[in-house]
Amino acid sequence: MSEDEIEQYAVSAMRRMLNKHVDWTSGGQRDAVIASLRAERDIVAILPTGSGKSMIPAVPLSLMPQTIAYIICPLISLAHDWIRRLRVWHIPSQYIEDEATPFSSIARAIVVTTDIAIRQRFRHHMLEKSMNCPRGQIILDEGHYIRTTQEYRECMREQWSIRCLPYQFIVLSATIPPPMLEGIKHDLMLSTTALVVREPSNRPELRYVIRSAIESSQNRLTEVANICKAEIRSFMPEDRGLIFVSRISDGASISKALGYDFYHAQLEKEGRKKAMERWVAGGKHAIMVCTSAIAAGVDYGACQFTVHSGTPFNMVDFVQQCGRAGRDGKEARCYIIPDRSTMPILARNDGDESGRAALYSALFCSSSCFRKSSVSAVHLG
Repeated sequence: MSEDEIEQYAVSAMRRMLNKHVDWTSGGQRDAVIASLRAERDIVAILPTGSGKSMIPAVPLSLMPQTIAYIICPLISLAHDWIRRLRVWHIPSQYIEDEATPFSSIARAIVVTTDIAIRQRFRHHMLEKSMNCPRGQIILDEGHYIRTTQEYRECMREQWSIRCLPYQFIVLSATIPPPMLEGIKHDLMLSTTALVVREPSNRPELRYVIRSAIESSQNRLTEVANICKAEIRSFMPEDRGLIFVSRISDGASISKALGYDFYHAQLEKEGRKKAMERWVAGGKHAIMVCTSAIAAGVDYGACQFTVHSGTPFNMVDFVQQCGRAGRDGKEARCYIIPDRSTMPILARNDGDESGRAALYSALFCSSSCFRKSSVSAVHLG
């Protein structure tokens, strides 16, 4: 089959799943989807948030009935969002919450979090499933997490073990700076012929608003409250907002003072689920406080603003978290209220892959355009 014919089939599949007018968002999306259909080599797709990365595994699942896809997510919220979208696209799927859970015979997309995927019993189920599914893909969503969180999440250091089958391996992310890319290739043992597709990470619809640095938690809280009050004045019923914090204590204080739900990793599973459901439902819950536990797991179109109370951990996390806003293509505001007392801590031999020093420099040591600094750190390294 020619590449033109493959492209025609792929676009037809996307239009069935999304809408009849949809087309490629970029040349990078097109190249990655076609490479996914050919299944001849591994793929690293570095495409901006909202650019249709999910179509890279979804199109083969839609067109090839014998294909199985394992979608590995670093966050529970992200796994839930995948299940929601797969069901909308009428792709039989299953969310695995426990390694002992047997795979459904009809599921063609298995969605699982990283900590479960690396376990031996889960891999045993993968081998059993492969007997009836000769063609498969292993998709690692938000692939930058393998480098940005491996210092404190052991499961991120063992993701190579997921490669227990000769399936195509696909890494998806909006933020993999060039210095980080080689580390990811090494950690996941990607093939030397792996296709790397990269598109600029600039989101012109996002407007960065940098406030003066505030070291007092109470004063930052006051500033956050003022921002939310101003934003709410122009809210439509579908509009939402997110307040990101780097410390649980800060999030708890903001949540208590302003009456917003607080989503974080230490919250019980049911508590996280209810907080997310209330936020999506809106009303008095239209604004939510959160940590990075939710950064890559929100695909809500009308998030109109984000606020970072305090200095984020690094540029990669910051860009990811801001990327939750403006997914409907409309202008959105990304506020940051820095805390000068938060200095970047570089791990030994890190090389600043995640842009810790780059973020601090952009906020406190540079007079250049912040947008330019963020794009440079994430796209150019």
